[in-house]
Amino acid sequence: MGSGLAWTITILQLLSMVSFAFALYAIGQPAIREAVLISIVISGLLWIVSGIVFLFWLHAAWACLAGEPGKVLPGLAVGLMFVPLFNLYWVFRMIPGLSWRLTGALKRRSSSQVFSAGMWLGLASVILSLISAFASGEMLRYHIFEYFILLIVPCTATRVLWVNTANRACQELLRVSNEATPVIAAGTRHERSSLQANPA
Repeated sequence: MGSGLAWTITILQLLSMVSFAFALYAIGQPAIREAVLISIVISGLLWIVSGIVFLFWLHAAWACLAGEPGKVLPGLAVGLMFVPLFNLYWVFRMIPGLSWRLTGALKRRSSSQVFSAGMWLGLASVILSLISAFASGEMLRYHIFEYFILLIVPCTATRVLWVNTANRACQELLRVSNEATPVIAAGTRHERSSLQANPA
């Protein structure tokens, strides 16, 4: 899995946050106050697009766990995120759960140092996202500046950090798996040649 999707998510999330920050700045500037609505709309559109790209990335991230015991099918992993109420539980399985499985897979397949897949970052990202979603109505109406500083900024930061950390773990897992494949293939050829040289 390439890093293109992870970088796209990072750029879109940061641009969405910057656009929202500009909207907050424009509120106090009468000369550009008409730009407030435009900036908020742009921020929302960027956030939606980044969410769509995130789902594609999540599908690819789960796909790189092929062959692992108890692996969730990538399509099921993404599809269950759309089930109302159940997705409040499923998001914990899919985000910090993905990091946990990636770390376990790397421990089993690699004898080198353990590669952290960012489970705690993923957990923080989910918790902050849920708090942000449930608090958005009241805070956007009366405490928009506090909402931005206390929730949007840390929520975006943890999400971006987690995606890139988990993506690096996926890259490492694929690298280790690709290095192991030729060794397995060579061993199989050696066994076949031994059997041919020493028939029963």
